Amino acid sequence: MSNHSTHTASEQHIDYSALAIELRDVKREMIHIQKLRGIVHFTNGENYVLGLLAQKQHPLHPKEISDAMCISTARVAKILNQLEEKKYIERSCDPNNKRQKWIALLPAGLAQNTLNIEAYIQRLTNFLRALGPEDAYDYVRIQKKIVTIYGNVK
Repeated sequence: MSNHSTHTASEQHIDYSALAIELRDVKREMIHIQKLRGIVHFTNGENYVLGLLAQKQHPLHPKEISDAMCISTARVAKILNQLEEKKYIERSCDPNNKRQKWIALLPAGLAQNTLNIEAYIQRLTNFLRALGPEDAYDYVRIQKKIVTIYGNVK
């Protein structure tokens, strides 16, 4: 693997294709690092649904959850079944449309969401500390820039 990461931003001729290949290779390696999974996968599945319901502070339809997560309603149904089994959510009929269900967060789900957030913040803190001060700030700055550039793209 070439070491393009030592290039400075002031250089005029940057081979973005080579950097893309290097980034792809790094990401392939990162997938297999167990400690990074807890950082990358926080917003997947059950954690995402619990967080979404806690953030909205009102019941949601499964379709709203599906749209927010950009996944199929079938996948959402599986996640909801798991959460309901754990007594983190409850489903109830929408009084305006009997074919629709409302998904509400139960106190146990809210408590679990709080624990999830605390554990995630601790993992992120450890991750950023391992990077060191300058790289930690740069990492957050770059992540914010990515959100700014791509955040409004649908």
